[in-house]
Order: sequence, then C-alpha cells, then structure tokens
Amino acid sequence: MSRGRSIEHRFLVCRPFRDPVPWRPLTSTDETGHDVVYIGRALAAAVELLGDCTPLTFVLTWNLHELPETGRHVVAIVQGDEDAQIPRWSNDVLVTFKCYGTCPHWMPLLPRPGVVEALELLHFLRRVVLWLPGGWSRAWRSGQPWRGRPPIFPIPLGFYNQDDRPLISFGERLWSVSFAGSGLEPIPSRRWRARLGTPKERARAQMHEALSRLARTMPDEPIAAVSQPVFPNLYPGQDSAARQLTSSYSDLLAQTRLCLVPRGNSPETFRFFEALRAGCIPICDSLPDHWFYRGAPVVSVRRWNELSSVLAPLLADPVATEQLHRASVEWWQSRCSEEAVGRYMADRISSQLHHLQSPARAKGGVVVDHVG
Repeated sequence: MSRGRSIEHRFLVCRPFRDPVPWRPLTSTDETGHDVVYIGRALAAAVELLGDCTPLTFVLTWNLHELPETGRHVVAIVQGDEDAQIPRWSNDVLVTFKCYGTCPHWMPLLPRPGVVEALELLHFLRRVVLWLPGGWSRAWRSGQPWRGRPPIFPIPLGFYNQDDRPLISFGERLWSVSFAGSGLEPIPSRRWRARLGTPKERARAQMHEALSRLARTMPDEPIAAVSQPVFPNLYPGQDSAARQLTSSYSDLLAQTRLCLVPRGNSPETFRFFEALRAGCIPICDSLPDHWFYRGAPVVSVRRWNELSSVLAPLLADPVATEQLHRASVEWWQSRCSEEAVGRYMADRISSQLHHLQSPARAKGGVVVDHVG
C-alpha cells in the first residue's frame, strides 16, 4: 500500500515455461512458489516508500530471454541466474534488479593453485562464454546514446528456506560451528568427470575434512554437520520436502555462532544471508564486489582445507566473536534485510522515473547506466 492516494501497481511472477501468475508481494502461494518471500517483502517496502508515482508493473522472473510485458512502466527483478548474465530484455524496461549481478565473478588467484582453482577457472570461462551475447548487446547499445540504457542494479539473494526466528543470545547458543547442506558425501569415482568433481564438491570436501580435524583436536566444541544430499526446491509443485526442512534448518541457524558458508555452483549463496539474518558469523569464500558485500563483517578463508587454523583462534576469543555477531546483525538490518533492500530499490526506481521526466531526457538525454 502506498502513501496518499491509492496507486494500482501490478505484480507478476514469471517462471520459464509457465504462464505469468498475478502476485501480492506479502504472500506466497503454490502457484507463485514459496521462494518469493524475501523479494516480496522487499517489494512491499519499496512500494510503500515510492508513494504517489506512476503505476508500475513489477515482474519477478527467472527468464533471461523474454518477459510477458516490457516498457518504461516495467520494473524487472531477476532472482535466479548463477551465471551472472545480462538479460536480453534489459534495454526494454524501466529498471532491472538482479541477483548474482551481471558480471562473472573471478576467485582471487592463490599461491600454488590446486584442483579447486583449476576447476573454478574452467567454470569462469564457461560463464564468460554465456555472458558474451548479453554483454555485446549492452555494449552495442552504449554506442547509440540517443536510445539510452536502462540501469541494472545488483541485489542480495536473501533467504530461501528460513522461518522467522527471534535472535537468541550469542553466548547461549548450542552450536559453536555448524553446516547443513549437500557436499558432505564422498565424491563419486566411477568416471573421470565424477572423480574430478565441481568447484562446489571439491571445496566442500576440503571443508568437511578440515571440520573433522577440528572436531578431533577440540572435542569439547559442539560442532554440527548435517548432510542433505539433494537441495530441495520451493518451486510450484516441488516444495513439500523443502518446507518440511524449514523449521529444523531455521532452528539450527538460530542456535549457531559460526556458520560455514562454502560456495555452491556460484560464489554467492542463500546461506550467507540466512546466516547474517540469524545473527551467525559467516565463514566464507571470496565474495563479489557488490554493494551489499563490501565491508561485510565476515571471516574469509582462502582455502577450505585451512578452515581449522581459521576457526581455532575465533573459538578461543569469545569477545571478538561477540563483536562480530553484533556487527553481523547490524549488517543484515542496514544492508541486506527486506526493508533495507526495499529502500535501495525505491531510491533507484524514483531516480529513474525522475530522470525520464526531466527536461534533459525530453531533449534526448542519456539514461545513466549501472551494471553490477
């Protein structure tokens, strides 16, 4: 609901190979899927802040090739694209907000790179190939300044399968370290590609081995490692198993001090934001240079096989971990929460609407481009 007179914005959820579904942002249904809660709350906050403005159509999509509707009244939100591509329709809307950004993230080179780094290089090159068509189209558009390029802004993934929980006092939490997810199983070895694995599988295998060593050297520390072989979906018609795991996963994070956040198929992961939201200290890989990661109070590991040497000093310093906990709670609230992202979106939408209505635009001014 907006301030002042009622503005009738439209909201659509548009998944590949499905018809668009009308949506009320503060609700999720079996038709919209139940992975829209975070974005829905952010959109509701944005609309409240926009106040009296021209009616807009907000389209939440996973489809980078087409939208059900385009035009300068359309605000597009892309929730899922681990390859960080540029949508083909991005020049035909008012503004785009996109999870994973629009540039493949390269992990920093380390001394004596190993198998994980080699696999990451191969995956990076694959992402570059996928990125090139959209990148070329965007660059071609920059050579036609009279047409303008609507901006694309990166936004956080947010939480995926997490209930609302009150914050538990950091010192009273049950688990010193926890991880729940896939990757704790041995890498299959029947074929050479399976033996080689992926960056995700290799990194998590290193993490699991290091965590086992830490448990042996610090047997009094409560450490939880919960294996979930298949990551369940919250898509329409596929969400029953995922929702059954919601409560236990949310309880685990609420009772955790240090949360392990290894990379998945992408360097970005929902677990990072879910850990911040629960007041955990994220232990993670290198992160992309997006505005919501820059300066975040996290503990980075160069390689997951070095995990025990990183965690041992933290576990021995309750004052430092308490400070990091407080900083993580503040970071979530000010940068990554639904309200914070809603403010960010409302500010960018308002600026773009103002720009389109300005005299400079009427005379052929250029839309300021921002790709992140």
